[in-house]
Amino acid sequence: MKVLKFIFFLIFFFIGKTNQGPGAYDILVLLLTFEALLALAKAIFNSFPIKELILVFYCIQMLSCALLDYSYFADLGISHMNVDSFTYFSFSIPCYLALWFSLQKNSKSKISIKTIFNRIANSEVDYFKFGILLIVAGYIFQFLFSQLGIRSLVFTLLEMLKFVGALYVWFSGAKHGFKILLVVFVPIIIHAFINALLIDALAWTVFLSSFYFNKYKVNKFIVYFAGVSGLLFLIVFQSVKGAYREVVWFGKKSDDSKIELIFNLAKDYVSNVNSETYLIALYPINHRLNQGTILSAALKKDKRSHHQNLDRFGLELLGIALPRFLLPSKPKVGDHEKFKDATGWGLATGVAMNLSIFG
Repeated sequence: MKVLKFIFFLIFFFIGKTNQGPGAYDILVLLLTFEALLALAKAIFNSFPIKELILVFYCIQMLSCALLDYSYFADLGISHMNVDSFTYFSFSIPCYLALWFSLQKNSKSKISIKTIFNRIANSEVDYFKFGILLIVAGYIFQFLFSQLGIRSLVFTLLEMLKFVGALYVWFSGAKHGFKILLVVFVPIIIHAFINALLIDALAWTVFLSSFYFNKYKVNKFIVYFAGVSGLLFLIVFQSVKGAYREVVWFGKKSDDSKIELIFNLAKDYVSNVNSETYLIALYPINHRLNQGTILSAALKKDKRSHHQNLDRFGLELLGIALPRFLLPSKPKVGDHEKFKDATGWGLATGVAMNLSIFG
């Protein structure tokens, strides 16, 4: 079935390739987006949908938002795409299809979340006490590293022991396990929202929700309603995030608390949206989500020969496989030089952007 679906997508792609004009790939982009969202809606009740989330994020950020830009915002003169739609989708759609196909293989050794719950709850090992120890250790490491001002991947992972411990406590089936889990996780989600770290908040929320849906019987209609409501909230929040960050991050004066500021900005945004201004109101949201602007800049600037591109591709693959002491030229995460070389754009000191082997 998955192979047939892949062949179906390829047929639509080559039909668009033959048309060679604006709108040639529109139907295929819509089909791919619908398929990704439908797969996520099904998977969230059966497992932690990491593959489905990757595909949904890629589809929205690289395909759907780019389509909106070409179809609507270009007519308003506010498009930030750097190449024509046919050139862009001729590159980005095959990249997405390759990613989609690579993630379709089912692991025979995959264990469901329900099985994990049952094994831990019925184990002779006291996972409740083990989880509590991990929670305490995580908070101790967090306190020590904050006092010492230490920041690195290893120390961050040690701090995150508290989250692993909270899951063990919950999985153990202890009477107050879920309450302890909320005590550990909810503050980090609230902190992410209040500080406008939207991706962090979204990732933690989806992570916990998927585990909850797999442990407890939940009405699917309520879940989908909550999901749509949450999506609308995120759209509004994304639209006012820039103004909110000016206060929270950059110290712009405001008499409102953080919570009041969010709701006041959201209220002003919603009240100013009408049938004539909705596209202008939606533009900042689409622009922030649309990573296609970066890819299109790379496509426009990239005048390298085929041989040079293969060299860069090979270096990226080697960088994945080898540590830096064996490969001193290993590409860096968030490398400003690499980003400028690929897109022609300079980045501010505190900004991190990455380009993968797909762009």
